[in-house]
Amino acid sequence: MIILALIAALAIQAPNADQTIRLLRTKDQALLDAYAPGDRKVWDDALALDAVYVDENGTIMNRDQFLKQLEPLPAGASGSIQIASYSVHFSGALATVVHTDDEQENYHGQTLFARYLTTETWRSESGEWKLHLIHVYAELKDPPAISLPPEC
Repeated sequence: MIILALIAALAIQAPNADQTIRLLRTKDQALLDAYAPGDRKVWDDALALDAVYVDENGTIMNRDQFLKQLEPLPAGASGSIQIASYSVHFSGALATVVHTDDEQENYHGQTLFARYLTTETWRSESGEWKLHLIHVYAELKDPPAISLPPEC
């Protein structure tokens, strides 16, 4: 009897979990899309009042500090960031998200590529998911090794 109840509970949770994962992924992509143009409203709507943002340089910012520094890319620069992989772990009203993101930036005619590893903590508050912690890590990639002539 207990096993049947557990199976029924899992069956009920699975569609809700899938729906929530789609919702969070959509919210995350919207945040990434809002970064280059400096769209503060998208971020303002998603961030919890006590949110903390740790950028790829290790700068720790509270919600207000992050929103204040969020500006459009300067003239001569444009780009986009796309989610490459996405995983979510739920624990009650908390969702821990890990995603990798691929950035392509055009900087004064030069095309630049970067990959980021992002970890987040979302919490469901009064039926709405709010972002409490974001930590962005730039994945470093060494250039290929080259052989130098002995005289160097």
